[in-house]
Formats: sequence, C-alpha cells, structure tokens
Amino acid sequence: MTQTTTDVERLVKNVLLWSDTTSIDLLPVIKKGNIYNGIDTIMVNQGIIQMQKTNLFSEQFIDNYKKLIYTINERLHNRYYDDWLVGDLPTFSFANDLNPWCNCQGYYADHIDIGITKENQNNAETIYRITIPYDFEFTVRIINQNGQWKISYLSGFDYEAGIKKDVRE
Repeated sequence: MTQTTTDVERLVKNVLLWSDTTSIDLLPVIKKGNIYNGIDTIMVNQGIIQMQKTNLFSEQFIDNYKKLIYTINERLHNRYYDDWLVGDLPTFSFANDLNPWCNCQGYYADHIDIGITKENQNNAETIYRITIPYDFEFTVRIINQNGQWKISYLSGFDYEAGIKKDVRE
C-alpha cells in the first residue's frame, strides 16, 4: 500500500465518520402545507461553513454541492419536480433513500476497501468498495491542496445524477 493509498483510505474513513456524527442536514426543506416546496438556503450555508471547517472537502466539492442544492431548490419552486409530499422520499434522485456520503443505507467506515484507479502527485480517483454487509462500489475523487488530500467528488453528490427526476412506478 502506497502512502497515497493510506492517505486516501484515512480521508474516506474520516469523511464517513464525520458524516455519521455531523448535524448537517443536506436537504433542509421548507414545507407549505403537506408539500415540501423549497430548500432552506440559510441552513445550507450554515452546513457549508461546517464542511469547510473540517478541512476534508475541496472548494470544488463544496461548489458542486451548492450548485446541486440550489438547482433542486429552483426546480422545487418552479414545480419542475412532482409534488414532494411531507413524509415521502424526494421526487428527485439526490439523497433519495440512500445516504449520499456513501451511497448506502448505513455506516460502514470500518468495512471499506480502497482501490486507487488513477493517481498522480496532485489528484487521485479511487473506488472504494463496501464489503459488509453489502458489496458495492462508490467513486471518490480527491485532490492535494497545499499538501493535504481533500475530497473533490463523491458519486452520491454527482450533480447530473442528483438533479434527475425520480421515476416512480
């Protein structure tokens, strides 16, 4: 295992641990009657400040999260998505029945296997596999900013995938 692999594994585990213990609400919704019709952007901005303080996330990651949430907010306001009823899952893909930090439904930081697929001195793309109790893969991109590895992409926060309408049968 290279030093980079060790650093990446430590970073991913730290992010999963932090996400499991943080009070940040990734989708702080506003409701009108029995419908969620927007996102509380003040709470989003407070969450972003908390993310920045961790020193785990790159500006690229935080900018992507902002873009994702603000697009969802706009689409909720203009009724692009079907009505999102209070108590139901979102009518878009982001954070819909899966925790976007791991694209899973539980906490598995102790059961991940890191496999770097591309790396250079300044960035790396890795796939981590959660092996217990499920076997699935999750893509992580990291960058080295001022000598410190930071998350620049998590597949659970993918912009294009996250803003898609949820197709329900």
